[in-house]
Amino acid sequence: MHAAAAAFLAGMGTCGFASCHGQEGKRAMLTLSGATDLKTLLVGHASCESLLPLVQAGGGDMALQGSWLWIKLVGAVDGEGSLVPQGTWGTGGKACGQRGTAPFGKRMPESDVRKVAELAADSRLAAVRNWICAGAPGP
Repeated sequence: MHAAAAAFLAGMGTCGFASCHGQEGKRAMLTLSGATDLKTLLVGHASCESLLPLVQAGGGDMALQGSWLWIKLVGAVDGEGSLVPQGTWGTGGKACGQRGTAPFGKRMPESDVRKVAELAADSRLAAVRNWICAGAPGP
């Protein structure tokens, strides 16, 4: 499970390329490029964008719904692709350099405008979902 999730999150063709979460981009102060241990990097660590942890420990649906990473991948968006805020998220990510007026930024990958139902069927996202639900095990 870890390998499949890492292929999507740390891969150069998805999240880990230079302009997003690579060594140069570090959006949201997070570098995923070349990550080999997602558990150590993400589980239980604070997000600079919300009050939620990057990945909530424990597994199951509660961990999935309480993981900022998952929300950034499949969360509801407005007409401009910005995440629709929820009260449990806090006040937004200005602390981590959010661009524009959207306090929680855009859904990731930023260019992905598909509907949530379509995203849920994506096997790459299923790998991330399964990894979080399984308790986000290490490599």
